[in-house]
Amino acid sequence: MKLDLTQKQYKSLVQLIYLGVIQMDVGGDNSQRDAAFEVEDYIYSSHKECDIDDYFIRDKEGVNPSRKMHTDMQKIAGAYDEDAFWSLLVIKLADIEWNTQYNQDDIDNMTDQEKEDIIGDIRRKYYREFNSNGLKNLRIDID
Repeated sequence: MKLDLTQKQYKSLVQLIYLGVIQMDVGGDNSQRDAAFEVEDYIYSSHKECDIDDYFIRDKEGVNPSRKMHTDMQKIAGAYDEDAFWSLLVIKLADIEWNTQYNQDDIDNMTDQEKEDIIGDIRRKYYREFNSNGLKNLRIDID
């Protein structure tokens, strides 16, 4: 199969692969990770044709991301990580509050809409707090 990509499309593909491989490299199935590395190597090896040499270096191990590519991708990954941190924190704290405030009988007697409304209200409360104050007011009680 041959892909005909513009320089801009190729750069976007390279960025997607870079960010995807970071996620796959965290853990999980080695065969999937190895397959992702093969695709990464294949796509990166075409960089000369698309005139984005500043994103790559060639060494004894092959073609690898350059410092510029790492820096550019860390900006994107950092923004994602920041957003994911706050979203996961809100979800986890809302789940704790939900499970503390409502027992199984309460939950069983609620409609799906009531559950969604309550959980949504709890999450919005945490989002407002963190948007206003960050972690400043967060307290952890360790016994």
